[in-house]
Amino acid sequence: MSHKLKLASLSSKLPFVLYYQGNYNESPTISIITIVEQHFKSRIKKSQLKKIIFTLIEALQNIERYSAHELTSDDFVLMHSDNHCLHIYTQNIIKNDRMLDLKNKLDYLSGKNKEELKNIYKKVLISNNYTEKGAGLGLIEIARKSEDNLTYTFQRKNETHSVYSLNFSISLREDNSGKPQTIVHDNLIAKLKENFNSNNITLFYGGDFSKNLDDAIIDIINDSEIKQSKIGQTQAVLLELSQNIKKHAVKLDDEAIGQLFLEWKNEDVNIGTYNISNKNNINCAKEKINFLELFDLEQLKTLSSNKILTDNMTEGFGFVDISRHIFPEKIQIKSNDKNENLAEILLTARVNLN
Repeated sequence: MSHKLKLASLSSKLPFVLYYQGNYNESPTISIITIVEQHFKSRIKKSQLKKIIFTLIEALQNIERYSAHELTSDDFVLMHSDNHCLHIYTQNIIKNDRMLDLKNKLDYLSGKNKEELKNIYKKVLISNNYTEKGAGLGLIEIARKSEDNLTYTFQRKNETHSVYSLNFSISLREDNSGKPQTIVHDNLIAKLKENFNSNNITLFYGGDFSKNLDDAIIDIINDSEIKQSKIGQTQAVLLELSQNIKKHAVKLDDEAIGQLFLEWKNEDVNIGTYNISNKNNINCAKEKINFLELFDLEQLKTLSSNKILTDNMTEGFGFVDISRHIFPEKIQIKSNDKNENLAEILLTARVNLN
């Protein structure tokens, strides 16, 4: 089984997972927030979602404020839910000369109860040094909203930099009655690093694809360093692969459950999707992909523009359009049987950025 299938199998046990690793100097905050909103807005009360979004913004801004904006593969946010809580884990590289001040602030907040944190917040808010302590306000808010489960670590990387991590959970219920189940950070992070550590930027999402996530993901593509002439190709491949999950993934409570991988490297973007589907659908997909490998670029363009086709092998223009956009690269397909009728399917496509 490939590394990605191992990651997909592990993370598919979670109702929701979102991982973004990359350059926080070009803030991905709005797109990340949109993905979280789309996933949870029909699942939890509006007031609780507002609380989660507010705290998540503070956590993302915490990365932006303190990141050294160097060695960006070490800067990431990981979120996942267990139907009780949303767990948020951030990690970034920080310069050692900023570490002591930040650690002192966190140590000061550690162990404070709700009322104490409220009073601290008020004092900082009315302080004459409000601008200077702006970052402190964000940390205080995270501590308040996370209901005394905030943890943090500093790990020295070299003489000039350290790894700073922040970890907390927020109940998905308004009365904060949700108790977190086993947190899978360590194992999941190891699998994520195994797959994505060499990337410039990575977005990994696992959850419901029946919601409209396309716009948020496309915004991340638009804000990336992809040259303008390649953005259209990248978007087209992304949308076609996402549609494939919506159409063919096994439904759970009318939700199309799947995963999306977006990986930016120096010269290409790799786009992948994972879901569980009927074996007949997967065998049909393999046949179509093998069939399309026989065509050159001009033939693929002709197939794509010809909307009246009778050959069953070319039904559904998704694979045709993907093949055209990534030519001479080929669509890669891997599968792994789950039972007599179902199998995991991993589709990947590489868009060359040159």
